[in-house]
Amino acid sequence: MLRTNIRMVDLLGDPEELREKLRLIIGTYNLRFPNESFAIEEHIKKLEELVPRIKPMIKDTVLLMHEAVRDGKKILVEGANAAMLDIDFGTYPYVTSSNCTVGASALVWASRQLN
Repeated sequence: MLRTNIRMVDLLGDPEELREKLRLIIGTYNLRFPNESFAIEEHIKKLEELVPRIKPMIKDTVLLMHEAVRDGKKILVEGANAAMLDIDFGTYPYVTSSNCTVGASALVWASRQLN
């Protein structure tokens, strides 16, 4: 199983780098699944049309969490994903692409103590 993807940060960067990454990802998919082939340039165009709508919603979540802690805001930590879906501790390939255990949320509290 390949874990190829684009990340939200890719939408904020150089558009040509995004296009090249999409060509690689879609091209690889087309090679692996020839019966479900996707038109690469058509999909790139669709995504490029969505970027202006998505871009304002992309935030640096580390900074967002630090600001919330600094400002004394309440933070709800969701724990339903459990450890088995954690990218580091879960049962690959059935994992999320992030750290979803309580340890990941503890980093915010630890950084609070360091300040």
